[in-house]
Amino acid sequence: FEWMLKGLNVLRSTIENGRFKVIWCTFQIMVSIAWTLEMNSEDTSFPAPFDKFLNFFSFINLDFLDAVSASCMNKRFASPAIFVLVTSLVPVLVVSLCWVVYFCRRFVATSALFRKFYNIREAEMLRARHLREHAHATLLITYLVFPSVSTAQFRGVDCHYFEESEEYYLRVDTSVYCGTEAVYSTDYNRMLTIDCPLIA
Repeated sequence: FEWMLKGLNVLRSTIENGRFKVIWCTFQIMVSIAWTLEMNSEDTSFPAPFDKFLNFFSFINLDFLDAVSASCMNKRFASPAIFVLVTSLVPVLVVSLCWVVYFCRRFVATSALFRKFYNIREAEMLRARHLREHAHATLLITYLVFPSVSTAQFRGVDCHYFEESEEYYLRVDTSVYCGTEAVYSTDYNRMLTIDCPLIA
């Protein structure tokens, strides 16, 4: 298994490298450019090679609900509010699970059985290493998902204005009526109630 360990070490050093993080976030921003500039129609779109390039790297956004077509499994996932809520809370649950594992490892490292095999200094060094590993995992998860999660959150409050009716509808789901310039609709107020605390 030496080749596997070498491969894992190379992968770990690559991920820990600051260049990888910068490239990852840069590609996430590039993939979201079309939505931000409202270039989703045939009249306003990027040249075909660049458009194919963006589509190829769309997986970088880590949009797991879209990747598995979650709305096909449960129609409630088709709701923008549920989509934003789940997309925002899943990384929090993953990070929480990471720290639950850390406290379990710390508990084992302080147990009486563990001390039979390691002296106090070795146990302290091991606990410090565990803390570094889980802190690094937390920062890495946050760094990887922050652009995609924040994009999903801001899309949840982005409404498009239709001049014909002088009304606003949610861009990500035009079945959601946002209201007019003077009054917000009940659905959009509900969306703001869910989305704004997550953005904050």
